Amino acid sequence: MPPSPPLIGFPNLVPLAAALTGGAWTALQPLDMLRDPRLARKALSVDGDPASTQFTVDLGAARSIHLARLVNHNGALVGRWRLTGSDSPDLSVPAYDSGWVGLFPDPAYDDAVLEWEDPAWWTALYADAEIPPPMRDSVMVLPAPAVARYWRVEVETDQPFWLSTLFLSGAWVLPSGFAYGLEIGPESRTEVQQAPGGAEYFSYLAARDTIRCAIPHMPQNHALQRMLELMQRADVFTPLHFVPRPYDTMNLLRTSMVCRLRSLSPIVAATYQRYGVTFDLVRILA
Repeated sequence: MPPSPPLIGFPNLVPLAAALTGGAWTALQPLDMLRDPRLARKALSVDGDPASTQFTVDLGAARSIHLARLVNHNGALVGRWRLTGSDSPDLSVPAYDSGWVGLFPDPAYDDAVLEWEDPAWWTALYADAEIPPPMRDSVMVLPAPAVARYWRVEVETDQPFWLSTLFLSGAWVLPSGFAYGLEIGPESRTEVQQAPGGAEYFSYLAARDTIRCAIPHMPQNHALQRMLELMQRADVFTPLHFVPRPYDTMNLLRTSMVCRLRSLSPIVAATYQRYGVTFDLVRILA
């Protein structure tokens, strides 16, 4: 698949949705937990029956959707999910239907990087122990934006299903790629203390992923009408859905994330009617 431009999803429409309905969810962890920005708070279905693990989001009005992400869930490695959008409450006339797709990438590994002894040798799929907790997400990039008011998520898994949130949004298609030098990787938060004798003691905290990149030559109106307004609205605390390589389905979980801006960078006039900006993003863990 040819490369496509990076995407930024913002804002998440689920917390402000008119209604979240459907499925069967426990009284202590109801479906409305999906509105809570704290990812440690989860909605939990009463069982793993598909009738219990599905739900519908009423956005209150038809909205353009380009990105969907199930954030921090316990779906089975061989589980599936489906996203359907419609302007009718019963979704009888779909404006969009993804069909059933895997919760996790298939394949997740290139044959060239696998050794004979690797658990994924025969399947090229993740094993449970190989997915870092921050990457237990499922990402869907719609081929083109779809406009609808009602959006239904259906999940097939093998146990009661829990989920922190659904990130459902439109997307800003960045007008150009990144400058050379994109940085992506985990940032350790673990504190290390050393005893006088040299022994080291570790106060473990989960690492968080970071992305640092620059877009050097944006058209003026993209810079002022999209990037500047995004920073003004999001500040450093509002979640974004950042997908730098939407075409790379094998590495989609490794490179995309629900994150926030670590800092607000000024927009720089690079050349005539062209502006540049630097992103410094950190994954939201909890």
